[in-house]
Amino acid sequence: MLDAAVQRAGVVGVSHHTFRHTYGSMLLDQGWSIPEVSKRLGHANPKITAEVYSHAMPDRTRELSFLDGLAPEPSPVRATRGQHDVREQPQDALGA
Repeated sequence: MLDAAVQRAGVVGVSHHTFRHTYGSMLLDQGWSIPEVSKRLGHANPKITAEVYSHAMPDRTRELSFLDGLAPEPSPVRATRGQHDVREQPQDALGA
């Protein structure tokens, strides 16, 4: 039935797998876990789902960007304390 509809519409490269893959990708994009999607798709184990749908996993770092403005700016003293590079110190400070 789908094949006949695809042929009548003149669409190339669409099959039931296209819809299945879109469904799995959309679930992951909405934040469903790999095991949940794996079970929904009937995969033998979540590893299969992770390998096939890894491209659909949302970039979670973009969702954390709102935290950037919450942290106070580090003070210059704290940022440099204990981080001196021995190579940048004068020779007499090294005992040479």
